Amino acid sequence: MNFKTFPYHPFFIVIFQILSIASININEVSFRTIFFVLLIFLILTSFFFWISVFFIEKRLGAIILSFFGFLFFLYGRILDFFIKNPNNLIDLTRNKNFLPIFVGILLLISLSVFRSNRIKVNIDLITNYSNQFSLGLVFVSIFTTCLHYDWTLLNKFKIFNGKEKKSELVVLPETSPKLDYRSNPNIYFLIFDSYPSQRILKHYYSYNDSSFVNDLILKGFDVNQNARSNYCFTGASIASTLSMRYLHLDNEFKTAYNQDNYISKFYDDNYVINRLESEGYDIVSNFNKEDKSFTNEKSLFLDDFVQLVIHLSMFRVIEKDLVVNQLRIDTESRLQFLKDFIPGDKPVFVNMHIMIPHSPFIFRHDGSRPKYFESAFGKFEDKDKFVEQVRFASSEIIKIIDSIKANDPNAIIIVQADHGYGGDDDMKYLNRNSTGAFNDMRERIPPLYYLDQRFGILSAIYSPISLGIKENSTPVNLFRFIFNKLFNENNDYLPDNSYFALIKQPYIFHNITDSLNNVNIQLTD
Repeated sequence: MNFKTFPYHPFFIVIFQILSIASININEVSFRTIFFVLLIFLILTSFFFWISVFFIEKRLGAIILSFFGFLFFLYGRILDFFIKNPNNLIDLTRNKNFLPIFVGILLLISLSVFRSNRIKVNIDLITNYSNQFSLGLVFVSIFTTCLHYDWTLLNKFKIFNGKEKKSELVVLPETSPKLDYRSNPNIYFLIFDSYPSQRILKHYYSYNDSSFVNDLILKGFDVNQNARSNYCFTGASIASTLSMRYLHLDNEFKTAYNQDNYISKFYDDNYVINRLESEGYDIVSNFNKEDKSFTNEKSLFLDDFVQLVIHLSMFRVIEKDLVVNQLRIDTESRLQFLKDFIPGDKPVFVNMHIMIPHSPFIFRHDGSRPKYFESAFGKFEDKDKFVEQVRFASSEIIKIIDSIKANDPNAIIIVQADHGYGGDDDMKYLNRNSTGAFNDMRERIPPLYYLDQRFGILSAIYSPISLGIKENSTPVNLFRFIFNKLFNENNDYLPDNSYFALIKQPYIFHNITDSLNNVNIQLTD
């Protein structure tokens, strides 16, 4: 076999496509996932390559296959373009309409290549140039990946003795008496992603969830009707709550090569978890990948990188079957885990993040599956679907609370959102692929109506003992109140601030606290 004329370019085209997608968020994608995705696509390419050999000359078949490789990964991008720019003549925003046209174009290109005498006469030259071109694309994607990769991650592996944690406790009470761990209450910190406050739901979504809020109050919960998050996205919000400080003010954050990685490391290595472990608590969390207490295995289809590959490629046509079922199974298993959980003899800290009512909208109010699936990477179709998922989440929250109180009546239960929800405006002002991010609008603060939605959160706390939490306290102070009461700590309380930043590093955080404090006045003007 002559390597120079062997048509290996279809394989390199596939490698380029996968690596180019991975390079954008290389610090958030595991190399194991990239390897599996590459292996799957290379196997598929090999299969179609050898199938084509039986029908046409292999170099001609390789050219057609390379065209397929390019267009295969353009499908989702083109569909997204039509979703954002609808055509009045024909609806190309749905697979059922767009797919036949796209497949028709593929077949026309294939037929043109197959029948072209010019291509057949120059097949060796075209193959040689195609090989070189595809190899160059692979080198470009590797270079881009290396350029974006946070190489400081390679220096973060350390050896620890026993149960020593990666980060030390920020404050350790030196003189406070040690309590019998059996007297410490279990703590449930349940985070329902993007669940808005009652006021936000009523004002922006025309939905009154007073029955849910009243039910919480009847069950002994203190519900903060004007609760706000400290940050507008999950990583900073949860990590700062568990670290009991504003992480973006850390000097290490300001100088970090990759600020996403700096934030994410505090998911399972933070003051709250380390302090509770020092008091004899077991930790049950779906943040810590090494935690064996929560045994639900995450499907490969739930990986963000895999979902993005599916969304951008022609696999988009079966995205619903590949992704929705797995998302539903994953969410239902977490909800059921909380309903079935029975604590042991030792105190336990249950820290669970549930991805509802956040998009994509995969639940109707009764838990059934919607007829049409709106991808997490696609547009915000309508407010009704969000409200449907809010209603489902609220009914599940009540079931979980009833189960916890029946099995663990002396527990502290915190039901809280990490941030609110901005709907379609998230794609204008916040997300990585938003208009704001595309135009590098880090210095610009979004309109007040959007900030109000994005920061208004559900916050309900039940405790058999008075924790002394202030009425308008924000999540960053939550465990300062709890630890001051439970462990006689003397934590000062931080200012209850809210910070906005585009989800695209380097982050520039804007203190929008004063604007949110005046939101009611400005909205009624």
